[in-house]
Amino acid sequence: MRRSIALSLTLVLLLTCLAVCPFMLSARNARGDVNGDDSIDMKDVLAIRKSMAGMNPSPFDGDAADANGDGSVDMKDVLLVRKHLASMPVSFAPYSDATSTVSTTSTTSSTTSVPSGNDSQLTPDQIALNYYDSQGVNVACTWHTEKNSSSQVLQYVESASPTTDFSSGTEIAAKMTAYKTDTMPYDLATNTFTFGSTEKVNDYCYQVAMTGLKPGTTYAYRVGDKAANIWSTVETFTTQPANCTKFSFINVTDTQSAAAAATDVDKYMRNALTGALEVDPNASFIFHGGDIVQRSGWLHQWRVVFNGNAQFLRKLPVVPITGNHDSTYDSAGEYEIVKHFYLDYPPSNNATDLGVYYSFDYGNAHFVVINTDNFRKSDGALDEAQYQWLEADLKANQKQWTIVGMHRPMVCLRDITTPVVTRQQLLDLFVDNGVDLVIQAHEHVYEHTYPVGKNDTVYKNANSRTEDGTKYYVNPEGIMFVTCATGGSDGKAAVDGVDESFFETYAKGNKQSWGNFYIDGNKLSIGVYYYDSGVKSYSNNKFGIIKE
Repeated sequence: MRRSIALSLTLVLLLTCLAVCPFMLSARNARGDVNGDDSIDMKDVLAIRKSMAGMNPSPFDGDAADANGDGSVDMKDVLLVRKHLASMPVSFAPYSDATSTVSTTSTTSSTTSVPSGNDSQLTPDQIALNYYDSQGVNVACTWHTEKNSSSQVLQYVESASPTTDFSSGTEIAAKMTAYKTDTMPYDLATNTFTFGSTEKVNDYCYQVAMTGLKPGTTYAYRVGDKAANIWSTVETFTTQPANCTKFSFINVTDTQSAAAAATDVDKYMRNALTGALEVDPNASFIFHGGDIVQRSGWLHQWRVVFNGNAQFLRKLPVVPITGNHDSTYDSAGEYEIVKHFYLDYPPSNNATDLGVYYSFDYGNAHFVVINTDNFRKSDGALDEAQYQWLEADLKANQKQWTIVGMHRPMVCLRDITTPVVTRQQLLDLFVDNGVDLVIQAHEHVYEHTYPVGKNDTVYKNANSRTEDGTKYYVNPEGIMFVTCATGGSDGKAAVDGVDESFFETYAKGNKQSWGNFYIDGNKLSIGVYYYDSGVKSYSNNKFGIIKE
């Protein structure tokens, strides 16, 4: 009884605080979400604590302010408040700062529900979708909790909009993997990275593959703990249409923050994706070039990036490429790609701590994702198993377009020595098997090449024409390479004094950059942009290929 009274008093006092404190008066903050990232973090806790401390009398004078009796105001206290406020007719607004004003209504779910239940450690977070296998229709989902559960499931049903009726749908029990307690130089009390301090968090990963999905169909889904009745918000995704020859996608890469200790690493990727969907609200998926976070072993960074970009990652499937920061970078490889995306990768890819390689078809295009961050080969070349798989995959491809994605580049401006081995190994293979475009990353600059053929032949005078402001190369003999700068905060300068002969255009990489890619029958076009108080275009940002 005493416990119930304490909890009730806690809610009354906290709700009173939220009603009268200035930081809670906006729509963005109405549910206790101080920084509007649609997640529960220490910024929410600290703001509530600050306001409560100023009340007279202060709730800290007794345990009525302490929902779980641990002597402090923490995540569980905030969860109780936000659960109670969920019934209020106010929805979250997207996070915005001085340089982030683009609407995200094209990707935000129309549902205003929040997880039910009251155990914060069972609340699903870091939810993301990806294409599961080579079909490019089946979709997988990954999520995490801080508490072990054997009753985590995914429910989905055909529905054009979010729904809470899953009675006619499908339920799949999740595959669970427990990871060791994560430790990072993070100070819980101040929401800052303080070297010498640690935060320890348990992590349980759940993964489900939705197979047998229908082409061109919208599904509603949710994930959560069935026994405890704790669920995520309901989201929707749409599978690729049957026999489509017209579609588009977004390329964003290197979304990590320039500073490993940054606590706002989510906003750069969010600004880039928001801008990308303003340019093209019909994009089908996100092609991520790698380096999602700065330190793959710091679970806090994955939490911030994924939860802060929930409105995108829970709706648009991600095609992840392994970056050096996502693998065993700096001996911190504990939460890399396979723990955040569920991929049916080839059996030869048997060392997933080093990253993944795989392929899939979408419409009239074949996408190949290779791992150029394979630490088994010190000279920079792909290992034999990956090379043999790649060769067989390309030879079997019958699609009109072939696009390869990699993190470390084959052709680049800033470092012309490291990619040479990879280029010597792969260029002839790509040319002989009809690769049209290679999407690169890692360099944090914007650059695209002329068509490049065997023996590093650069076709500067290749046949071209301009349509609607886009320069198209017509039936080029070689391959085009593009790097779309950085979706994070760490743009790099285009270094002078290096071999510029491959490049038609290049520029310093602006933070919060991305590429919009379009395929329409025999045309492939690209536009490269960045976000700076609105969507901005790089010079010479539109180019493409026509096959006649």
